Amino acid sequence: MFRRMPSPLHLLLSIVITMVAISLLAAGAGAIEFEEEPTPISRETDKEQTSVDLAVGTTDDLYAVWQDGRFSNFQEGDAVLFAISTPDDRGRKFGDPIQMETSLESADQWSPAIAVGPDGTIHVVWQERSRTDDTPGGPYWEIRYSVSTDGGLSWSDPIPVSQPNNNNNTRPDVAGITNRSAYVVWTLDDHPGTSVGLAKVAQGSRVWVREDFAQADEDWELNGEIVIVTDSEDTLHAAWSSVNVDAMLVVLGSQVFYRSVEDVDRTSPLPEPLPLADLSENVTNSAPALAVTRRQGAWVTWVQRRIGAVISGDVIFLSDRVVEGDAGIDIPVAEMAVSSRGIPRVSSDVGSDDDVMIAISGVGTTALPPLHSSACDENGCFGQPRPVVPAGTTSGLNATMAIDHLGNVYVAWDDGEDIWCTQRQNSPPGASELVMPDRSTHDPRPVFVWTFVDPDAGSSQSSFEIAYSMDEFFLGEVLGGVVTGAQGRSSRYVAPEAVEEGKWYWKVKTRDQLGLWSEWSAAASFLADRTPPTGSVLINGGDAVTQQRVVVLTLNATDNLEDVAPDMYFQISSDPNFPNASKHEWPPPNNQVNQELPPGEGVKVVFFRVFDASDLSYTAMDTILYNQTPFIIVHTPITTAPLGKPLNVSCEIFPPTGITATLFHKKSFEEEFKEIEMSANDTTFWAIIPRDGISILGVEYFIMVRSASGTGPSPPTAPAEDPYVIEVFETTEKYEPPIFYPAVTFIGAAAILTPLVLIGWVRLREK
Repeated sequence: MFRRMPSPLHLLLSIVITMVAISLLAAGAGAIEFEEEPTPISRETDKEQTSVDLAVGTTDDLYAVWQDGRFSNFQEGDAVLFAISTPDDRGRKFGDPIQMETSLESADQWSPAIAVGPDGTIHVVWQERSRTDDTPGGPYWEIRYSVSTDGGLSWSDPIPVSQPNNNNNTRPDVAGITNRSAYVVWTLDDHPGTSVGLAKVAQGSRVWVREDFAQADEDWELNGEIVIVTDSEDTLHAAWSSVNVDAMLVVLGSQVFYRSVEDVDRTSPLPEPLPLADLSENVTNSAPALAVTRRQGAWVTWVQRRIGAVISGDVIFLSDRVVEGDAGIDIPVAEMAVSSRGIPRVSSDVGSDDDVMIAISGVGTTALPPLHSSACDENGCFGQPRPVVPAGTTSGLNATMAIDHLGNVYVAWDDGEDIWCTQRQNSPPGASELVMPDRSTHDPRPVFVWTFVDPDAGSSQSSFEIAYSMDEFFLGEVLGGVVTGAQGRSSRYVAPEAVEEGKWYWKVKTRDQLGLWSEWSAAASFLADRTPPTGSVLINGGDAVTQQRVVVLTLNATDNLEDVAPDMYFQISSDPNFPNASKHEWPPPNNQVNQELPPGEGVKVVFFRVFDASDLSYTAMDTILYNQTPFIIVHTPITTAPLGKPLNVSCEIFPPTGITATLFHKKSFEEEFKEIEMSANDTTFWAIIPRDGISILGVEYFIMVRSASGTGPSPPTAPAEDPYVIEVFETTEKYEPPIFYPAVTFIGAAAILTPLVLIGWVRLREK
């Protein structure tokens, strides 16, 4: 943007400001109207105040710096002053000014520039020269810099940015970057031409300086009027004018250049500049302005005049859009008459929505007011001039502008004695954005929240009208109404009574503090839902056992509002907490999904959770026994058995369909197993080992199961070599034989037989 050069241009009180807006986003946007009465930035109006520059802080404070002659009686030179307009004042009032310090005893401080970094740091630069310096050829202009990290309440000591080179260093510009740092550029005399210097400052100190950003050469002797902007990546964007003159300083051609540089440092090579002006001969291209957008590239606007049209004539304002290093064609922005004393200049800024505006000064006559407009075509958005302030309000020089984060546009200028600021007029609020309920609410009394959108500085909501209905077209019963007063100033409304479950539609319109109503917002919908869905899951159609890890889940879910809110989602997990589970759209094809069971045999659980459109959920589960064989044998081995009694051996087999089972048994000392086919009752299979199959020395056995899908034993591995073993014991219920003692038996027999023999012998003698 234009900075005042050391010249008496501030005496040209008859020059007016012209304003033209470029809106790069909203086709057909209406012109912005400005307040009819501009605000004086400084309350001191009896001294020379010129070269005002504006910047907006991260919290929408409006900052102004300017060149002020009120202290000339004390320091014998102009000072640079700084003032703040708070977000509440919105440029309608500025606080007491703060003077930028100088390290010199007596000095002139001219052409200030201001910028705010992404961290809120405020950077101010100016050109300064001593009024008592007796250097041969001097005194020389130097570039000074000061920084504030507390919103402009205090400032660092000024530091020199340019190097002492016995040359004039003038018309600086500054752009803030991260870490309390900034880039500074300026024009320096490089006899017989002029060049552009570049420096980086950080933490209130100069880091490096280089004087070759745009050097004088045989093609472009005069380089200057440089402006810079940085983007969110700290990339430096610059635009400047260059002039080719002959030995008699007759202009042979002029050009506007653009350059963007990433990670610039003291010695890194600079990319070639990009020429923008399609016509560089027989015209002068000067006073560029620069605005860098997030999505639309960089826009450079400048002044073009026919060479020789000095007394009067037309001036053309051109704009060129640079996208990824490629320039477009020169697009005419405006063509206006220039008075004999007019020096056309241009300034620009960009809003949060990539709306780019330009301000033009030094054109027209005293009968014309400052101007502004906004309109669009296929090449961009350019409009016919529209008044900023009414004709005859004030004359002005050196227009500058700033746009805050809400889209409020501020224009400032000087009239040679005083500095002024104006803002856009009040206009109706824009349509509100409906924030919540977003998709649904479980609250019986919904809470409605929306944004109050008004382009006017300092505007506030005084009332609103809300409507909500179960009829999409609001033809049925409509609840709500107009709310004013304290509650109406907030963008929040609580339904006074509970609403029934179902799909609702709502909309809002707002009124600002001056009584202007917005249009109705676009209607939004939400679900009033307090009832969760229900559901079920069935694994493999209800099978109890599976050999496969991938099973088929049959899912079912219902919701009381599925007719008006069919969007439902579900999750599948083997963990009831559903860690990192994905959501899937309901219903799946045929209400079935394939699911892989966790590894390892055993009982597996599958959880199914279904969400309705309002994120209320229900969880169901099912289980299945996973085994790699075609059936499961559940048998508790028999370890002991009584001798002399038959033994029942049983087991459970799943599934029982198509199953046959055989019991193999033998006495421990036998070689061969005997076979018994097992009987069955559903899943229970049994066989009886007869009494004579039981040996006191023990019994061995195993079970063999067969089906069409295969065979399987219990025990599962090497059953014939390593069968189950039963220890057999004798019970107390068996017959106990008499005890036989041979000696006693012999004596007893002898005792009986001896008398019988003697009796027989006697009887034989008697005969």
